[in-house]
Amino acid sequence: ITGLLGFLLLMGLERMLQPRAVDGLYFQSWSSEAFMQTVPIQNLRDAPLETLLNIHIQPPAFDALRAVLVRFASGPGIHTQLKQVDHRIYYIWAAVYALLGSLLFLWIEDLTTAWFAFPAALLFLLHPASILYATLLDTTLLTAVLILWAYYLLWQAQDNSGAPVGWLIVSVLALFFTRSLFQWPFVLVFAVCLWLLGTTRRRVLTFVLITGVVAGLWMAKQYAQFGILSTSSLTGINLSRSVGILDRENRRVDRQAHEASGLPAVLQNRWKTGHRVNLNHNSYLDLNQRLMDRYQAYMLSAPVGDLTRAYLFNLHLYLRPSSAYEDNVIVSWLPWRSVYDSIFSFPVLPGLLLVAGILTLLRMFRERTYRSTAALLIPAALILLISVVSERGENHRFKFFLEPVLYVFILSEFWRLGVHLRQKARKAPSLRPGWI
Repeated sequence: ITGLLGFLLLMGLERMLQPRAVDGLYFQSWSSEAFMQTVPIQNLRDAPLETLLNIHIQPPAFDALRAVLVRFASGPGIHTQLKQVDHRIYYIWAAVYALLGSLLFLWIEDLTTAWFAFPAALLFLLHPASILYATLLDTTLLTAVLILWAYYLLWQAQDNSGAPVGWLIVSVLALFFTRSLFQWPFVLVFAVCLWLLGTTRRRVLTFVLITGVVAGLWMAKQYAQFGILSTSSLTGINLSRSVGILDRENRRVDRQAHEASGLPAVLQNRWKTGHRVNLNHNSYLDLNQRLMDRYQAYMLSAPVGDLTRAYLFNLHLYLRPSSAYEDNVIVSWLPWRSVYDSIFSFPVLPGLLLVAGILTLLRMFRERTYRSTAALLIPAALILLISVVSERGENHRFKFFLEPVLYVFILSEFWRLGVHLRQKARKAPSLRPGWI
């Protein structure tokens, strides 16, 4: 029911505010073609498999979705077909938005009660950032839902060390092929978390073997084709930007020197639809390496004070309201936006996390749940760290990756505190299982 209500809510908002949309379709100013992480829609239409196998700027999941959708587009030109693709992505993102509500309800219900979980899940669906990223044509919302799902599976594993790991394998691989933040080391991270939770050795090895082989095969392909050991060649740009050494001059590429016959079109096209730069052009591989070399040299020589100030500035950006990423006609209309923005930003959100963290640590020392606490802390800590040290400018968008998980964590800790206080006053029945 929560998911269905979420889907109807989003569809209702989109229909109501569609007259304000750009070109009658876009709730912000960007099509899916405008994002630097996507490849030309024309290449996806004309040679889908070849194009998907020659992507170096980003994992292929989102472009694979666009490739499927453009095959069913029937407009007279590529611009019309792009609009058809984006229109259908809005519907798919609405389904993902509904899934977000359903997952939140299931997890919060397990931690509290159905009567509490239902309004709590709906309240998060009303979060302006949830609506923003459900109407943004990139993978931010999908990434947040996949992280929430992976966390829910880890949380379930703490009570059943023999639980199957099949769905966790699916969720981790989905993250690997969706977002460049999740590289192959996350396979080891989740394996360590399973071990800390007491999962049997056989199941941990099964997880490592399957996820490691699949991710390893893709990484081997990337290295053989492009000489990179990641799913994204934007690493040099992001890392250089994160410490403030990226400028227009060192972003220039010499495309003439990289023209080569026989390469797939997606590596030769300079422009995407709408005269957007195709960062999957072959020349950007050298740019990435040049920027990586520059970044590494800077990190070895930069004063500690400069790096500290750079990362504190990134953290400041991270703690901004996540709905402030891009102007959106729906989000701008929401009368409750300012309230949510105040809660999900500095200083309220860090304050709530501090209190919830103290409550968790107190219970950890009292009940000696050191391993399970570490298992549920490690992935979020790494995601936060990467979001701060590897980006500058869009850090608050990356914060939304964790907001659903943090929301569940905070609610569960305050719920347990409330029940504990009520027990002391009324001698109520024992607590239901908590976060840890």
